[in-house]
Amino acid sequence: MLVTECDEFVPKLLGQTYEGETHALLQAIIINEEGESIDRPVGGVLARDNLNLFDGVRPGDLLSGVATEFFEVKRGALGHAGKVGTGGSGVNNAIVAMVNSVSIRYVRQRTVQPQAPDAPAPLHEGTTMNDMAADLHVPDLAGEHYITTLQRLHEALRPKTYLEIGVLQGDSLKLARCASIAIDPAFHIAPDNLQDVFAKPELHCYQTGSDEFFDRHSPREILGAPIDMAFLDGMHRCEYLLRDFINTERHCKRNSVIALHDCLPVEAGIACRVQSQARSSAPHRTGWWAGDVWRTSLLLLRRRPDLQMTVLDCSPTGLVLITNLDPASSALSNNYSQCVQDMLAWDLAEIGIAPLFAEMRISAASELQAHEAITQRFWL
Repeated sequence: MLVTECDEFVPKLLGQTYEGETHALLQAIIINEEGESIDRPVGGVLARDNLNLFDGVRPGDLLSGVATEFFEVKRGALGHAGKVGTGGSGVNNAIVAMVNSVSIRYVRQRTVQPQAPDAPAPLHEGTTMNDMAADLHVPDLAGEHYITTLQRLHEALRPKTYLEIGVLQGDSLKLARCASIAIDPAFHIAPDNLQDVFAKPELHCYQTGSDEFFDRHSPREILGAPIDMAFLDGMHRCEYLLRDFINTERHCKRNSVIALHDCLPVEAGIACRVQSQARSSAPHRTGWWAGDVWRTSLLLLRRRPDLQMTVLDCSPTGLVLITNLDPASSALSNNYSQCVQDMLAWDLAEIGIAPLFAEMRISAASELQAHEAITQRFWL
């Protein structure tokens, strides 16, 4: 476990999973608040084996051993938080404490070291530190289901043109009653949705990725008008959603509405970049995967203050409504690489879910239940 004086240093742990035939090695790099590497030893930074603190760790050192104690860092204060031990089948859990946050995550290591007779029980398979760190786990969002809110928006705003990325079974596509474009690499429209999906004056389906679509086609030319409303629910990775937003905004009007899904993950386990690695702490959340598109909504909030963003507590993972668009803006496209680097540098374990939600300024979905409440914020 790497901890140090919070006011002077920021401990980082590179990587999340290390597995080897004999033992795992963790690379520790110490940087200061300015992001510069520090070439001085840090005393009392590793709790290991017999709980003696390991001194003399330097930047770039490789640390090995069984972490038997972990610490929680909060507002610059270092406090003892608990213990873990070597798990069954030679698995131990190394705990990582992040500075300026109450969030904690762990790294599973595979080792041949036998379990000590008095070792405490291991963490349950698939369990993350969500159960130990409130900042990586919050209760279910209290708002209505996002489909219900989208339906109310369609009914109140009556868009004349609509674009959707990520159709899946058509639950959201069927809500549109206007000329529409649907983009998905593999359509799987549910039989119960077929009639409503095709109950449109025009429906242009493109079975391809969104990048390929925008490379080859112009939504404005296909629809004969700018996009009034769009729902972006494609690949759940931040850089994909960023490109989808950039490409969609170009074909909108200033008062068009772009909706983003899955930007409010209720626990860190469902906010991973690979769907097969998603883990949830509650049975009813099994199968949930929000990906890391929370990073995209946070980037838009920080980099595009000109946008009018309404972040709703729609279940299960939020709904972001964006208007006051600028089709001519190049603020994101001209700085795309830097935007992606910035997004990927943001760690949910460092930020914490509750602080993320606070910065996003979440509103209750119930605030948009009335027709006049919707038309006060949005107009087409």
